[in-house]
Amino acid sequence: MKEHQIIRGSSTTKELAFELGLDSISSFSRFFKNNVGVSPSQFRAEN
Repeated sequence: MKEHQIIRGSSTTKELAFELGLDSISSFSRFFKNNVGVSPSQFRAEN
């Protein structure tokens, strides 16, 4: 996972979703939350 891109904000959620081959932001958010335990925005805020 590209956590450093989420923490730094160097890529948008949409860009990360497409880089990972997901077809939507909601797919990425679900994938991220299932694997990390929090949403991408919560992760970014906490880190």
